[in-house]
Amino acid sequence: MLFRSAVLLYFNFFNLRIAQNNTDTIKEKQEDLRLAHEILIDLQNIETGQRGFVLTGDSSFLGSYESGLLSLSKDTLSFLNSFSSNNERSFHYDELMHLVRKKIAHSNQVLLTSKKYGFDSAMKFIAQKYGLIIMDSIRKKIDGFEKNQQQDRKSTRLNSSHANISYA
Repeated sequence: MLFRSAVLLYFNFFNLRIAQNNTDTIKEKQEDLRLAHEILIDLQNIETGQRGFVLTGDSSFLGSYESGLLSLSKDTLSFLNSFSSNNERSFHYDELMHLVRKKIAHSNQVLLTSKKYGFDSAMKFIAQKYGLIIMDSIRKKIDGFEKNQQQDRKSTRLNSSHANISYA
């Protein structure tokens, strides 16, 4: 009877550890996804400021641009910290950050072109659709994070149900 109680206790502990590990993994990935969406919002704010300035020449639109840059630096740092402990996940971080850097460089170039050469030159630069292509790539990357998270959640639930050891 004592042996059976010890075995039951061990299996209960084993099942609890599996459940806790699965819960921790899901929480980490949810935080990653939340931060990725924050980065997307930051980039949209940057674009809004850039667009407003280019279209009107009104420098008050640059407030949205600047606040987007500030938020982006904070959010990318948080994103980096969430990925730094996992080499598999850091690959995805590196890919996204490469795209973000390209988008910021493009936005800066549009603003500089607008300031230096005016509206028509900036519009020619924008008409090349490079900024659109980069943003679409960023959205696809973030959508991929979301799809991976959904698949991971399904497999985690499936693994948890298979790992539960019954002792009836």
